[in-house]
Amino acid sequence: MRRAMVILITLCVSPAYAQARKLPDAPAPKKTVIIANVAMWSASFVLADSTARGTRSCVNELSRISRLDNLYTSAGGGTRHPYKKTLVVALPLDAGVTALSMFLHRRRHLSLAVWLPGVSMGTQFGAAAVQYGSGCA
Repeated sequence: MRRAMVILITLCVSPAYAQARKLPDAPAPKKTVIIANVAMWSASFVLADSTARGTRSCVNELSRISRLDNLYTSAGGGTRHPYKKTLVVALPLDAGVTALSMFLHRRRHLSLAVWLPGVSMGTQFGAAAVQYGSGCA
């Protein structure tokens, strides 16, 4: 069983490793950088939607158990616009990452120009997945 897992992990990682070894030599076209940044910006809206959905599920849960005094808190942006605070934090950070990514692309740090938005997108999608999974925590 252990040998099978090692073989499976090796087969899964080897293409990525081979491609990673080529990244510094292969120029990333501007289209790749733009796609990475667009995916990062869309992750911000997915994160905001997960915050809104979590807030809605909390409102529904609190209304079922008749604890209406907790409905109008500021957690998650409040119940009226629960996505606002998420976007207020995420969008300026995305703008900074996009600016840095374009700067790195101009300076020919092509791997980093794609890697930075990818890490930001992965972080935001991960946080959204946790919020979608937990519902009202």
